Amino acid sequence: MGRTVVLLAGGRSQRMGADKALLPWRGKPLLWHLVERFQEAGFFVLIAGGPWKWAKRLEGGPAPVVPDLPAHEGFGPLAGMEAGLLATQEERGGVVACDLPYAEPKLLTWLAERGEGVHAVVPLLGSQPQPLHAVYARSCLPLLKAQLEGPDHSVQAFLRRLKVLWVEEAEWRTVAEPACLAVHLNEPKDWNALRRDTAEPPRS
Repeated sequence: MGRTVVLLAGGRSQRMGADKALLPWRGKPLLWHLVERFQEAGFFVLIAGGPWKWAKRLEGGPAPVVPDLPAHEGFGPLAGMEAGLLATQEERGGVVACDLPYAEPKLLTWLAERGEGVHAVVPLLGSQPQPLHAVYARSCLPLLKAQLEGPDHSVQAFLRRLKVLWVEEAEWRTVAEPACLAVHLNEPKDWNALRRDTAEPPRS
């Protein structure tokens, strides 16, 4: 079972008007909270920092940073996934977006245990895939490279190339609270709501 997680921290969000990874939350950058949560759960954490100039901003933090490959700089989450999966030799690794403040290590471990014989294990929230809190096999790397070399760099298009095990919400909610996938920082209103939330994130 893979015990590496790649945290995607690609840079400034136009919608948020800020670098989501470095938003200050409870005394430190949001990304640092995620790093610490996964490290405490026994994961080796890699930060996929986006293009080289963006990756530099994260140096000196609590986890190693890997930039996008030069050929795929700035191609979005898929470029970060590629860089992160290439940086580990484990058969499978987790991928988590930095805008999921309640990302759950227990869920990632549980998903990884179901990863035999597939390229990816992806939970569903309702009927919606959550590919940025999921587990991917290194065997998907050739398909990932092919996707990046085409015109469509979306995660959804990439998933259509893969053999995916989809995990229904009723299944994964036996091990994790829905907030781990339901709380996204997509808009300023999401960030304002998070700052008003005084509940402590779950600990694995």
